[in-house]
Amino acid sequence: TVTVTARATTDYVLAPGATASWSGTFKATPFVVTPAAVVFTDKDGTKDDAYTVPAVTGVEYLVGGKVVAAGTYPGSGTVTVTARATTDYVLTPGATASWSGTFKATPFVVTPAAVVFTDKDGTKDDAYTVPAVTGVEYLVGGKVIAAGTYPGSGTVTVTARATTDYVLAPGATASWTGTFKATSAVSFADVAAGAQFHEEISWLAAQGISTGWVEANGSRTFRPLQAVNRDAMAAFMYRLAGSPAFQPPAKSPFADVTPSTQFYKEITWLASKGISTGWVESNGTKTFRPVQPVNRDAMAAFMYRFAGKPAITGAAKFADVPEGAQFQNEIGWLAGSGISTGWTEANGSKTYRPLQPVNRDAMAAFMYRYNQKYGK
Repeated sequence: TVTVTARATTDYVLAPGATASWSGTFKATPFVVTPAAVVFTDKDGTKDDAYTVPAVTGVEYLVGGKVVAAGTYPGSGTVTVTARATTDYVLTPGATASWSGTFKATPFVVTPAAVVFTDKDGTKDDAYTVPAVTGVEYLVGGKVIAAGTYPGSGTVTVTARATTDYVLAPGATASWTGTFKATSAVSFADVAAGAQFHEEISWLAAQGISTGWVEANGSRTFRPLQAVNRDAMAAFMYRLAGSPAFQPPAKSPFADVTPSTQFYKEITWLASKGISTGWVESNGTKTFRPVQPVNRDAMAAFMYRFAGKPAITGAAKFADVPEGAQFQNEIGWLAGSGISTGWTEANGSKTYRPLQPVNRDAMAAFMYRYNQKYGK
C-alpha cells in the first residue's frame, strides 16, 4: 500500500479543501474464479425456450460480444455465451468459458410405421414385428421394447410415442392390437367348443404335442378326462421342447422299457435331461413304469425340471401339501408361476390334490400356461 501526500512549496499555499493525500493498494496476485455454466432450456420452439446466465462474482458473460446481466433470456436460433474475468480476477486454468445452445424452431414430425402381426393359429410361428423408426419408441404393457420380432400369444397391444425432439404427425396411428388364436383347424369330437380347457387342448394339438386318437368311425378324439400315463407325458414334454435332435441309447436305462417300447426315444430323452429319474427297485434295477398314470405331484416335478429348475420365488402354499411333503417346492413353484391354480374347497382352503392323477385336459392347460410364461 502506497500513500502519497502533497504540500505547498515556498510562496505557495494549498487551495482550501484541495485533496492532498492519495493511497493505493497493489494486489500481489488476482483472485481466481470459475464461471458457472449457462443453462439452455429448449422446448421445441415454444415461449418456454430460454437460456439462463448465472451471477458469479468476478465473471461477466457476453453474448454477441456484449456483456449481459445475470438473468433468463428468450432463446432462439443458436446462442453462444462466453465468460471472461473482470478486473482483479482471472479464470481458473482449464475452466469452461463458452457455452452454445441451438433452439429448435419446432419439433420434428414423425409418422410411426405399423406393427405387423403374424398369426399362425397357435403355432411357434405366431409373432409380431416392431419396426425401427427414428424419433419413435414402441411400448408393450407400458414398457419400451426394441425393434425386432417377438413371439405372439393372446392379445398384444403395441403403442407408439415420440421421443425427445419429435412429435407424432397429427392423426397418425399410434396403437396396434393383434389377437393370436390359440387354435388351428385341429378339433376333436369329444372336446366341444366352450368345454373346459378347449382352447388349451386345441393349442396342444396345433403344436403337434398331442395327436389324439382316430376312432373307428373316423372321428378324432382327445379323451380329455383320461389320465396321462408316464410314457405319454414323456412324449408331450419332448414335443413341447420342440422335438430336439436326440439319438436314443441302444440299451435302455430302464428294465421295463425296451427300444421297441412305444415312446422309447421320448422316455430316454426325458431321462437324459434329468426330468425323470424313475425308480430303483428292490432287485437293484431301474424302472420307468411307462403305463402308470402321472400324479399331480410328480407332474409338478417334471415341469419344474423341464423349466431348468428356476429359482423358486413366491411359491404358493396348499392345505394338502404340508411342509416336507414330497415335491413340496416344485408344487409351490408350479402354482406360484400360474401354471396350476389348484382348487378352492368349501371351507375356503386351497388344495392341490397331489396324489390325484393328471387328466389329459389338465395337462394341456399346464403346458399351455407353461408356454405362455416360459416358451421361446
